[in-house]
Amino acid sequence: MRMKNLSKFLTMLIICSLLLVGCGNNSQEAQALDTYREQVESLFDTLSDYDNVLQAIDPASEDAPSQMLETIDALQAKLKEAAALEAPEEFENAQEMCRQASFYMDAAAEQYHIAFDSEEFNHTAFENAQDYYLEAGGRIGYMITFLHGEIPEGMDVVYEEDTEASE
Repeated sequence: MRMKNLSKFLTMLIICSLLLVGCGNNSQEAQALDTYREQVESLFDTLSDYDNVLQAIDPASEDAPSQMLETIDALQAKLKEAAALEAPEEFENAQEMCRQASFYMDAAAEQYHIAFDSEEFNHTAFENAQDYYLEAGGRIGYMITFLHGEIPEGMDVVYEEDTEASE
């Protein structure tokens, strides 16, 4: 009888231990999600601040180009930092959009510098920069959509089948 009770006790102890370990993982996953959400919220706040700065620049001002380039460079650095974040599995698509936004922002910053840093204003570089900047903004929009659990309009999604389950 004692052996039977001891066996039940050990079984219950093992089950409780497994549940606690499982809860710890869920807690770690929840913490990772919370951390990522906080980082992304901070990113969006910063992007909004930079957008406000860009909108407030007086184009007639003598130092407008340098103000714009400073803000573009800061925006580029922030996106590069965000692209390096490790996203939880649930947000892999959003993180990929962030990486793409960073790529396009790098190209935009390069073209803006070419446009404004040359002796004569380079219209072609400026137009290229605008196109890249819009692409970066579009990726940020996709990122927001993914974070809301939606699929952006016009985007095809391919679902990978679990090959082990189908075998």
